Amino acid sequence: MGLRMKFNLVLIVAFVVGLAVAAVLAWRTTAEEAERQVLTEANLIMSAGTAVRGYTQREIEPLLVDKIATRFLPHSVPSFAAQAVLRTLEREFPDYSYKEAALNPTNPADRATSWEVDVIQAFKRNPNLTQFVGLRDTPTGPFLTFARPSE
Repeated sequence: MGLRMKFNLVLIVAFVVGLAVAAVLAWRTTAEEAERQVLTEANLIMSAGTAVRGYTQREIEPLLVDKIATRFLPHSVPSFAAQAVLRTLEREFPDYSYKEAALNPTNPADRATSWEVDVIQAFKRNPNLTQFVGLRDTPTGPFLTFARPSE
């Protein structure tokens, strides 16, 4: 094998190795940026839910105090209002969902699934935990979870 052939072989190997390293770095960077963007959007949706809860509690509930005494009005419940508003958002952003999961909810639709129980337990074990981010595999692909404890 001549010197020219050896030199070309070394260059080809260096090129392939460099291309592989660049591809791995580009993939990792793209994946991290995508996760960061999804978490930013999830945080915005979560903040919207929190804002609706707060508004309902501060502004709507006091207006309905006399009616609540004689009749249950679900619209005066902060979590009901937040979930109703965010269900509307889910139509526009179907890849995102909002749920106020609980171990013993008053609304059966809010009952925590097995993996949601694990998230709730994580918040119970660590009271200083302000948010939970996790990735779990589902039949439709990876599922990114962003959760905060309810106030």
